[in-house]
Amino acid sequence: MEAMWREAARRGGYYSSHLWVTVLALLYGTGLRRGELERLDMAAFDRVEGTLRIDGRKTGRERCVPLPEMVLRCLEAYLPRRHNQLEEAGSLGERALLVTRHGARLTGYAVSNGIRRCVKLSSESHR
Repeated sequence: MEAMWREAARRGGYYSSHLWVTVLALLYGTGLRRGELERLDMAAFDRVEGTLRIDGRKTGRERCVPLPEMVLRCLEAYLPRRHNQLEEAGSLGERALLVTRHGARLTGYAVSNGIRRCVKLSSESHR
């Protein structure tokens, strides 16, 4: 597991490394499903309360998830970089919490592929 976190932190550049550490922190720190993660908008994050509002698409009930300190720290480090990335891409209006280098919403497919790549690289580094 530690090797996978290291690989996430090494992902292709300044923005990508913060994005992938934040993705892992959100998944492991909150138990979010991939689709819930994909659908998160900035408005779902309450900095003051330290929570995320999760849509109830699968369960039929919206819920509020408290964020562990580690997840809050990752989000706080990621958000200024997100803003800079969106500014560079000309996409400041993007509502998604997690965005690609090109300023678009990070898809569930991209999340799966990114995590799969971190796992693969972490297992290769242990050989």
